[in-house]
Amino acid sequence: MRKISSLVVTNLLWILCCLPVITAGAATKAMYANLFALRAGEPCSAGCFFRAFAKDFRRVTGLWTLLLAAGAALGVDYYIIAYLDFPGRMAVIALIFFLAFLLLFFSSLALPMLSQFPMSIKDAVVNGVLLCLAHLPKMLLITAMNLLPWALLLISTKLFLILGFVWITCGFGLIGLYNIRFLEKIFAPYREQV
Repeated sequence: MRKISSLVVTNLLWILCCLPVITAGAATKAMYANLFALRAGEPCSAGCFFRAFAKDFRRVTGLWTLLLAAGAALGVDYYIIAYLDFPGRMAVIALIFFLAFLLLFFSSLALPMLSQFPMSIKDAVVNGVLLCLAHLPKMLLITAMNLLPWALLLISTKLFLILGFVWITCGFGLIGLYNIRFLEKIFAPYREQV
């Protein structure tokens, strides 16, 4: 019961701290810090969440702001290109979608990585890109799971709302625990070096 209550508390705190979108990066890092501790059998509570949230808040928020800006730039590019008619338009749209998926892969790894390893933003970007490329199949599974709630919202809003209680109580935390199974394998060789 303690693990379930910790998962529910972590999930609720993550949702609350993500409401101002600018703090979603620090909230995600804190959620993963709590979930890694939960998986290792260590204590994790609201206090642990807020300590992880406050630790390196500027650095994580800086990286998150860069990710948001890159995503917004890709969105604006798509919006502009979608309404223009020129040869090669579909190739440019395909490139925009490819870059958006790379950004999703990277963000699915970078924030959990920052919860486990102290590093600068530059190191997080370089290491995140290299690890994404080295572990592409795992990153596909992690990114697919991260996109699941949003895909469900687009495909069937009714089903998403029916499962609303699950999302609020533990859904995002369960997705994080699923991701940790793969992230532990990705991070394992580097934990031994630290």
